[in-house]
Amino acid sequence: EEVKGVPPTTSVPKYELQDHYKDYMEDFNTATLPHQKYYDYEKWEMEEYEKEKRKRAKVSATSSSARSDAMEHARRQQEKMQNKHKQEKEMALQL
Repeated sequence: EEVKGVPPTTSVPKYELQDHYKDYMEDFNTATLPHQKYYDYEKWEMEEYEKEKRKRAKVSATSSSARSDAMEHARRQQEKMQNKHKQEKEMALQL
């Protein structure tokens, strides 16, 4: 399916499936499969899982730092507004 480009939903005649299987067996027996995952699928699957896990952790860390930066910015803005109001009140009391 992946190698030959045959969609899984199409009905393929039995003789074509047998031909594809013969090609697969020849590639398997001669160790010429097109990708490493076909030799040790569990190992390949775990490597892919670890890659995805690292990718998600990196995205999560990036979004966490962006979130904390945004929170820090909002806190600073709030402090500025409080100081401004405080100064305005002091000015009004002096008049």
